[in-house]
Amino acid sequence: MKYHQQKGFTLIEAIVALVLISLTGMAIFQWLNQSMANLRVLEREQSTTLTVQNALAYIKTINPMENPTGKAQVGNMQLEWESDLLEEPTKGMTQKGSITQYTFGLYQMDVTLTQTNQPKFQFSVRQVGYKP
Repeated sequence: MKYHQQKGFTLIEAIVALVLISLTGMAIFQWLNQSMANLRVLEREQSTTLTVQNALAYIKTINPMENPTGKAQVGNMQLEWESDLLEEPTKGMTQKGSITQYTFGLYQMDVTLTQTNQPKFQFSVRQVGYKP
């Protein structure tokens, strides 16, 4: 009996190899697709965080005693606020107990961020208002 030494792949081996390669490729593409979807969500969340941080930074510059309501443009969003007095205005005092020329009051500021006339975010902050 003569035995032939096999050279190369058989058809079955080639098909199995192609199936394994295609399954691996599909898994990689699915992983890439999921990663891209997660990246889009992360970008949206980061944009939201930056917008709210910008709005908070702007709100910190507002004196609610002098500007109890208002509107401003922050990035691509419209910022609106309304202030409600929480503590009656009182004269300020120094550490030594002498009265200052300033009057202070505590305010609740309700803030709304809108984009294309649709409310996107709402939050409230407490802020001190003052008058000389």
